[in-house]
Amino acid sequence: MAAARRLLLAENRPDAISCANDTMALGAISVARHEFGLDVGRAVSIAGYDDVPMAAWPTSSLTSYSQPAASMVNETVRLIARLRSDLADHAHIVTPGTLVIRSSTRPAQG
Repeated sequence: MAAARRLLLAENRPDAISCANDTMALGAISVARHEFGLDVGRAVSIAGYDDVPMAAWPTSSLTSYSQPAASMVNETVRLIARLRSDLADHAHIVTPGTLVIRSSTRPAQG
């Protein structure tokens, strides 16, 4: 929350804040609303990462990037099994997530 305060106190306040996880983003929303009186999603956009259940609560309505945890676990187990059976080879695996847009962000302008 201290980082959000510093950003929101800056002379050139940002239009958006992207947080490393939803917990940090929810803290930033709280600071923006309760300490600065900002309308999150209009005066400032805030987004997080992980799409925790609380992100969908109406009081939060946090835009977040949802990781495909089940797919990531399945791929990890598959790779470990290949390593143990000496079938290991170089692998580049992409498990795309989903951007879940909620009201904590606004569309880009300009």
